[in-house]
Amino acid sequence: MTALDTEFASLASSYEFRMKLAAVEIVGTCADCIRQISIG
Repeated sequence: MTALDTEFASLASSYEFRMKLAAVEIVGTCADCIRQISIG
């Protein structure tokens, strides 16, 4: 279990919810691309 999995499970448990699956989608820009955007 990753730290994030543990956090999700803990939060779910605090609401008396039994989690079967957690899917997380993260969209963003890496540091190198941010620097290129700032320069350009």
